[in-house]
Amino acid sequence: MIKLAYKIEKNQYSIKIIGEKTHKKYSLQKLDNNFIDWQRGERQQLMELLKKDKNPVFLSPHLPTLITYDLNNPDFPVNTVCKGVGLVPIEEKLSEINQEMSQIV
Repeated sequence: MIKLAYKIEKNQYSIKIIGEKTHKKYSLQKLDNNFIDWQRGERQQLMELLKKDKNPVFLSPHLPTLITYDLNNPDFPVNTVCKGVGLVPIEEKLSEINQEMSQIV
């Protein structure tokens, strides 16, 4: 049986994954404005539908972000999960966002 062991080191500039046979370093990147605009626009569309008391026919954008490999499970060794990717508002906007959300509910 193969045992996968690794250690993760993170700082404000990079994430380093250290394993027995491999070392990988990934630089952290600022999100592109196109991505931020896409996320914001999709969520705005959802809020507009909810304000009009309409059922949305779509979900906010989601991206596959996690894939694991389990050597002990020969039937399904690969597990892929789609995780929601969201944006967290800055503290100065929380009151405004809460007020808008209260109007929808």
